[in-house]
Amino acid sequence: MNNNETASISKVESITNRVIEIVKEVLSMQDGESIDINKELEDIDIDSLDTVEIIMSIEEEFNITISNDDANTFKTINDIVNYIVNLIIWEGGWGAGSNM
Repeated sequence: MNNNETASISKVESITNRVIEIVKEVLSMQDGESIDINKELEDIDIDSLDTVEIIMSIEEEFNITISNDDANTFKTINDIVNYIVNLIIWEGGWGAGSNM
């Protein structure tokens, strides 16, 4: 594995961890509680209002814009992570205001 691959894996892990933190904040979960990122959003009690709050927090955190059409395709947290990874790693780098 070369340095670029290692850096990309590290960025994906960082994005995943931050998205999980945002979801936990929105759902008022405790630090020790875990989330299965492959479960359907409804199965982890994320309703439409929670989804809007999560999307807004993600947009602010990563300095990106997620269209309503794209947001409506998200079925799992992993879908959200993959969307962010594709947007900011593969299509244009980190956003100017990103905290990453």
